[in-house]
Amino acid sequence: MIRKFFSSPRRSLKERINIAIYKLESQKERLEHIMAKLQRRDREIFERCVGAYLSKDYARSKMYANECSEVRNIAKLLLSIQLALERVILRLETIQEFSDLMIQLAPVLGLVKEMRKQIANIVPDVANGLEEVSRLLITTVSEMKVVNGHKLEEIELNDEAKRIIEEAAFIAEQKIRESFPELPVEGLENQRIPVAEAEAVLPKTTPTQTGGAPSVSPPIPSFDELKTKILEYLQSNRGALKISVCAKELQVSPEDVVRALKALEEEGKIVLSR
Repeated sequence: MIRKFFSSPRRSLKERINIAIYKLESQKERLEHIMAKLQRRDREIFERCVGAYLSKDYARSKMYANECSEVRNIAKLLLSIQLALERVILRLETIQEFSDLMIQLAPVLGLVKEMRKQIANIVPDVANGLEEVSRLLITTVSEMKVVNGHKLEEIELNDEAKRIIEEAAFIAEQKIRESFPELPVEGLENQRIPVAEAEAVLPKTTPTQTGGAPSVSPPIPSFDELKTKILEYLQSNRGALKISVCAKELQVSPEDVVRALKALEEEGKIVLSR
């Protein structure tokens, strides 16, 4: 009787779910903070990578590119965990609202354990937070006896939980591609045409036949305007330029593009690979 008097009141199932949601929200915020730091770090390394590449220090550029790749792999994993956490939180909120759905805690538990496993060696603090949620859910599921015939420690991902993990990984990969700029090293050297070779690939001009109707050409920009446009083109394409493609987009001749590139190099505004 005395022990019953002094013991803390047992939390209801909804209260436990609320605690789990709070802890998961806390871990999600941690991941968001880490993601922001990773993006800043990637931007810093990316700028070094581009700088080394434009200086034709390809060995150093590839070293920076490899580091960027590692940062992005970590970011992709953390983002997939973050997205999966959002799904888990939504599911727990639904379960909290409709007590008849408490049986859905079992697959949620398997999902939380899988996320903890994936992130354990990368962000141990977040993994520990997920472990606390896992223990809380194990206790809740045990009391509800919704996993008859199975040891709670052996709960694995069901098909729905696996699908959530796969969807989160897919969406994370797409978001990483959108959020992080493309590295300039992979295959970029082949996309740049050296000036020495440029004139050899220029198309030959064909004289107009006598009496033929003259072709209508778009307004030709001044040479200074063309140089400005080419600088903008290089910036938007991260330093990569293909003579024929650039000429077509700027609606000028390939010869004009080559002359503008040579002038920009002489002015010290760009460095052309040779």
